[in-house]
Amino acid sequence: MKMQRFYTVNQLCEKKKVHFSTEQSRQISRVLRMDKGQELLLFNGDGTEWIAEIIDISYTSVSAMVKKFNREQIRGPDFCLAIGLCNIERFEIAIEKCTELGANKFIPMITERVQGSSKLSLSERRINRWRKIAIEASEQSGRLTIPVISELKKVIDLVGSCSDWEQFFMDESQNFNGLDEFGGDFTYPLIVYIGPPGGFTTHELQFFLNNGVKELSLGPRTLRTETAAISVSTLLNQAFK
Repeated sequence: MKMQRFYTVNQLCEKKKVHFSTEQSRQISRVLRMDKGQELLLFNGDGTEWIAEIIDISYTSVSAMVKKFNREQIRGPDFCLAIGLCNIERFEIAIEKCTELGANKFIPMITERVQGSSKLSLSERRINRWRKIAIEASEQSGRLTIPVISELKKVIDLVGSCSDWEQFFMDESQNFNGLDEFGGDFTYPLIVYIGPPGGFTTHELQFFLNNGVKELSLGPRTLRTETAAISVSTLLNQAFK
């Protein structure tokens, strides 16, 4: 039977006692109906996973003892997704699915087509919710690291601050320029800029090209923002060597 996995903020090592949050304790005791003596898997985002045994359990409080090291994170492509602001629900889908596909960082991005962009901000509550989504997606998918959720950034500021990274922007151009045209030979870390609904403006596209950002297309079809993010994450995994 597959062991349940849980994220913890605790440092993990043999014979370390770990206390679960009230929410996690309720899930373990009431939803999963686990008992004292059962084993589960723990990770804290440092790239390792450990086996632990439940030693105390009640409806609102569960603790476990770390028994032994289990495994390390398998190396994958180190990539960041800078995503133009869109419908909140769709943005959260992108975070969830692309976390499962290995994205290491998400940057919510202000672009010219985002209305009221000069006054936009993200609340700490919103960012914390997105971090929780990323943690839950990591638990579900078996990854051992947690992607970073950045604060809101302007696209023009991002390009300069990421000059040491290989950079791509998504374009719906009829001139297909897919990952295979780069031979799968990428320099990591890399960042992919994904536009909001309506895509990037002509001015933004020219700005990318003037600053050495490479054009990347998934074909002539117009994709939703979250679909483009999921698709490029999948392709980066396939291209990774």
